[in-house]
Amino acid sequence: MKNKRPVFAALFLLETALLFYFSLVPFQPAVAGPGGRAGDAEHLGAYFLYGFLAAKLLEGRIQKKTTLLFAAFAVAFLVGGVNELIQAFIPYRTADGLDMLVNGVGAAIGLAASRVEWY
Repeated sequence: MKNKRPVFAALFLLETALLFYFSLVPFQPAVAGPGGRAGDAEHLGAYFLYGFLAAKLLEGRIQKKTTLLFAAFAVAFLVGGVNELIQAFIPYRTADGLDMLVNGVGAAIGLAASRVEWY
């Protein structure tokens, strides 16, 4: 398959929907990790994938690599921020600035992974 953009677009939209869904539904708290915070691994993994997909989706549309990476990171960080903002108004959820930080780290790692030729 030569043109993978439709596949990345579909996966990006699916991941966007899943991020919002899992950010808004009631949940069972995860077991706290070594740092004492629950859910960080989930945030890191979800935004790793989101950053990776955002970068792959923008490839070919933005030629300059630094601009592409910045745009993809901005999209991922903005979605994470909107999710946290919405959670601030939901009684059974809480907004957390550290979650945004973990989201950003996950997205940055995903962007780095998007630069590797896997196929």
